[in-house]
Order: sequence, then structure tokens, then C-alpha cells
Amino acid sequence: MMRRGFAGIVSACGIRASGSTRWRVRGWVLLAVVASTTSTSLPQGAEGTAPPQYAPAYYSGTQSDPPQVVAFPRGGRRVVIPLPIPGLLRSSVFTPDGKTIFATVNTTKSQRTPGHPAQLGSPRLVRIDFDPVRVTTVADLDGIDDVLGLVVGPGQDRILFTGEGWKGNVGCDLFAIEPSGRNLKVLLPGFGCAVGGIAPDGAKMLVPRDLRLALVDLTTGAAIPLGSGLWKGAWSPDGRWIAALQLDPASGQPSPRLSRTVRIDANDLSRRRVMGGDNDEEVTWSPDSRYLLYSYLQPACPKGATGVSLLTMDIQSGKRAIVKDSECRVNGYRRVGWVSDAAVKNGSPGLRPPQ
Repeated sequence: MMRRGFAGIVSACGIRASGSTRWRVRGWVLLAVVASTTSTSLPQGAEGTAPPQYAPAYYSGTQSDPPQVVAFPRGGRRVVIPLPIPGLLRSSVFTPDGKTIFATVNTTKSQRTPGHPAQLGSPRLVRIDFDPVRVTTVADLDGIDDVLGLVVGPGQDRILFTGEGWKGNVGCDLFAIEPSGRNLKVLLPGFGCAVGGIAPDGAKMLVPRDLRLALVDLTTGAAIPLGSGLWKGAWSPDGRWIAALQLDPASGQPSPRLSRTVRIDANDLSRRRVMGGDNDEEVTWSPDSRYLLYSYLQPACPKGATGVSLLTMDIQSGKRAIVKDSECRVNGYRRVGWVSDAAVKNGSPGLRPPQ
């Protein structure tokens, strides 16, 4: 089964979706949120504590724009990191330490001929380091038609991904591979195409299935549902919290369905706190477990702007703030993550200011 044209990304439910948010919020609802949201740099640490040592960032790349990572260090202008890769990234994920991206890229069996598209080969797993910037092939995933989701284990000792087409399978299996490219194996057959946040002990994963978030044991495949309406989740690196996204119930009204963040105590799943939001889609934890990072659709932008910003939320207070210098300027497929300050500040080869 070949369906790897770069028309969109894999949504949380394992369905291909366009780069624009599926539940886009418009009108006075978002305007009210924008009016109460301040624009700031990455929030500083609380009094007496060191500030986070990571910069909010996003990956972008289109057929007309080269692939790149754009980072927003505290107290400075944004920094563009060009990625020296021959094509666009497909599935991709920032590593927990903010130093690397693992991603898949297309390969070809034959070159394009007039009137015929190029024949695609196996997906290629690559590693992109930021300090210094370099790209390394991890493995060609022979026998797999496509990779639909990608996540790095908490200890960064293995990469988990869902792939379709293995030994003729129509659905998706869950695979694991070492960052060196060794020991590719099937963890759970018939897993489904979506992946989510992994527990710090590496034993469980938050997996969205049919707009229901489940806690899946990665050894047995046993699943515990976390509640109707929850459709995506991320586990804090310190293991204390699960940030789950909750979608409003469907109704007969034409109004948009809002998506907000719910903080769940990972040690007592019954303890929950609604943290607000109305357009929460992309979400990832800062490595110190203090902030969540989102891409944010913002209607009150100047004409010609992208209309998308980066937004952080303090997990304790729920305070949200637009990341300075990102306002209305985020473009491409909004894959967000965190980049180590060292990779930005050290002036690594390939770093350059925005044009």
C-alpha cells in the first residue's frame, strides 16, 4: 500500500490531516483568548530557581521552502537552523534532551520519468543533530511501506514507530529500533497507526484510538481507557503529569469543537484539572516538566502573516504566553519541540539569523 505523497501529517488518531488544524476555532471565541494572552519570551524560572535551558522551536518545510528548525531562545531573536537534507521530513520527533531530531524521509527505487512519478523505496530513518548540525542515516526500513508515527523512548535508547505494510499487513504494527539502527523488531502487531507519549519507565504509552485516549502496556498490549473525548496525550519527563487534550462533544450546531488541555495526575488517574485552552492540538513538554508548548492559531494577525504563533503554558498556574518573536510568524507543518540552548548559543555550523 503506497500512499506517501507529502500532502499532510499524521494526526493523533492515525488519519492523515492537512497542516491546518482540524478543529480550527474562529470568531469571538479566539479573539477573547488572544485579548487575555500576553506576548513574552519563554517564561523565566520561579524566584530562586534556574530558568529552563531549552528554547521553544518548530520544524517547517514545504515543496517551495527548504526544511529548517526555527528556535526562540530566551532574550534573543529567533534563530533558523537549516537542515541539510535532500527532501522533506515525514514523521519526525524532537528528542527529550533537545539536541536531535529523528525522522523518516522518502527514498526512491527509480528516478522520475516523463509522465510517471518516481517509484518510492523503503522509508529511511535519519538522525539530525543540532550541535553541530549534521545528518546521519540510521537505517533503511526495508519491508515497511510507510511510517505513520514516531516517538523516542525516555532514555533515548530506542525509537518506537508505527509502520504499515510489514509482511503484507494492511494495518500498522508497533516497531522498535536502537538509535544506532540495530535490532529492528516488532513490539506489538496490529497496534494501530497512532503513537503518543511514553511513560518515563518506558513501559506504557498514551495512545489515541477513535477519539479515546488509552494507556497501553507495551509488553502485553493491554489498554486502559482514560476517558471519552480525550484524544491525545503527553507524559511529563518527571513522570508526575499527563497532559491530555479533550475535545468538546459533537453536537448538531455548526459551532467548532474546542480542544483544551486536562492535567492528569499520573499516579492517580482520577485526579484531573482542566487547564483551559480552546485550540490545543500540538503539545509537548519542556524537558524540565514545567511548561507545555503548543502551536497556536491566532486570528488577530496582520494581513499576510501566517496566523500561527508558539504558545507556552505553565503547568502549575495554567498561565499561557505567546513566545516572543514567534507571534504570527510560525509556518509550515507545525511540529513543535524544544531545542537545547547550547545548540543555539554556541554558533554551530549551519546556524544563521533569519533573512
